[in-house]
Amino acid sequence: MEKLRVCHIPQIGVENKAFYVPVQTVEEGRKVIDILSAYDLFQLENNIKLDFCNLSMLEQFNQETQEWESWESEDGCYDNDNLDDYFEENKELEEFSDKLFSQIK
Repeated sequence: MEKLRVCHIPQIGVENKAFYVPVQTVEEGRKVIDILSAYDLFQLENNIKLDFCNLSMLEQFNQETQEWESWESEDGCYDNDNLDDYFEENKELEEFSDKLFSQIK
């Protein structure tokens, strides 16, 4: 079984401290990334947080090296664009994301 987590850096360049969220599946990881991203954007739009630059990514644990690394899809690609492509046809996640981001004004 693959170990997965979301790595979220809420402010790149300010110590680059990361917040980690363990997840059970790639789908759950995508939802957590969307939640954290929407929440940061909500704070910005409502003057709770000043300008920021954040980063969220899905990571997997490599049993051979005993280190965390970027998640890799079946085709050997990895990054958030590939995570988007991986879920391109997933209507449930698309609806989840649309509802989440529709709250931001």
